[in-house]
Amino acid sequence: STALEISKGIVPLSSEADVIEAFGTPNDRNDASSGEYSRLSYQEADTGFGVSFYCYKEEPQYNSISIRRYAFGENTAVTNATRPAYLSRYTAPTALGNDLYSGTICVDGDLYRLPAPLDAFLNNGWTISSGMEYVVADGAEDITISRNGKKLELAIGNIAAYQTTPANCFVFRIEEYASSNGPIVELPGGLKLGMTQADVEANIPTDMEKSQSTYSATYSAYDYEGRDFSLSLYVDLQENALASITVKNLPEISDDSVW
Repeated sequence: STALEISKGIVPLSSEADVIEAFGTPNDRNDASSGEYSRLSYQEADTGFGVSFYCYKEEPQYNSISIRRYAFGENTAVTNATRPAYLSRYTAPTALGNDLYSGTICVDGDLYRLPAPLDAFLNNGWTISSGMEYVVADGAEDITISRNGKKLELAIGNIAAYQTTPANCFVFRIEEYASSNGPIVELPGGLKLGMTQADVEANIPTDMEKSQSTYSATYSAYDYEGRDFSLSLYVDLQENALASITVKNLPEISDDSVW
């Protein structure tokens, strides 16, 4: 469908070349290891506007277009670099375990339990490569971090009563795709990107929802009892491989939270 059109004439049927010609070199790029698609991301740090294109290679070429919020008006709040006290109460897990719904995740050998302070990642050698320079009070932002040429997509939140830097926020969602520049991501039970569909189904709980089409299968789980939890596993059936993992865990967090 071409009912959607954004600036410079870009529509879902526009090619990757069309997107780059219209908007230039993207701030961030991820190429699927299968070669099926590339994700091009454009962000404006001073406005909070961002748009991502999933450019598929096979004919007919088409795009999935994702547009992030635009922050109208000038932000006049002062950024306070004080680290919120509740972040210091976080304790990293010592084992991955088998509970797929625990929020525990292993990224290139390092263990985290969501929500986790962003500085837990930064202290392990990751650096912020794209995203806003601040997060408003009680706000959230999408950012990209990188280490040794590998990139990781995160959503971070700030429950402090003041605007602060991303380093003083917590990570509540991780989204990773099988690509040439991605880290090794593992979930409880041994789930890893690249696993076959049969291996995925052998390692997930039976209560996960399954949606399958000709080219893909998606396994999903949700929990809204006292938290906002979701897990999505996307299997590329043409490659017979787990192609993306998205995990979100956002319980109630406060200044006196014990993580």
